[in-house]
Amino acid sequence: MLTATKSTKIDPIFAAIETHRQATAARYPILETMMATRDGAPERWAMEDAHDKAADVEIKATVKLRKIQPTTVAGVMAVTAYFAEHMDRYPGCGWIGGKIAYDDPCWFADGLIRNLAAALTLIGSATAAA
Repeated sequence: MLTATKSTKIDPIFAAIETHRQATAARYPILETMMATRDGAPERWAMEDAHDKAADVEIKATVKLRKIQPTTVAGVMAVTAYFAEHMDRYPGCGWIGGKIAYDDPCWFADGLIRNLAAALTLIGSATAAA
């Protein structure tokens, strides 16, 4: 009979990825509709308000995604794959995220890679100690 020797915690990066994915998916249709609407159109103001609210949610999700360190190799792989997926799906858009993204994917990528390197160091240390 097998018994568990450690409790397994779910890597928090998976929830951060999903939250960001949903926030981006909510904002982009608003942005696309807004861009197709002429400036000064009465409905444009409501769209801009909705976009601003959706952007605030996405910015918070981006900050969280960037700051949470994966705790497993699977988490590192997932966030790396998600970064590529996001850039392929929304080319040239950058990452909205306030001071951690600067609307330039290079800024976000740099911070993400540094975060993943630190996560891999911690994961490697924990594995070696086990």
